Amino acid sequence: MLKLLLADCDQNMKIMAAQQLAELEKNCTEHGAHFDFAPLLTALKQCADNIEVWSDEQTDKYWITTAGGCQKALKIHS
Repeated sequence: MLKLLLADCDQNMKIMAAQQLAELEKNCTEHGAHFDFAPLLTALKQCADNIEVWSDEQTDKYWITTAGGCQKALKIHS
């Protein structure tokens, strides 16, 4: 995909893209270099494991307070 995008770029755009990439590799992003999915996966597993045990109210509360909070931590929701 990158090759297709760069094929349509002029030399200045290619230089800017290379500079942006170098900056990201050097300093990461404002959110860091890595994201830990473990809390979200744990919350989702907990919900799935208890879906038939918990009442609808308990499930909703857990989803809103725990699983939903983990989802909000995903950088796509920032």
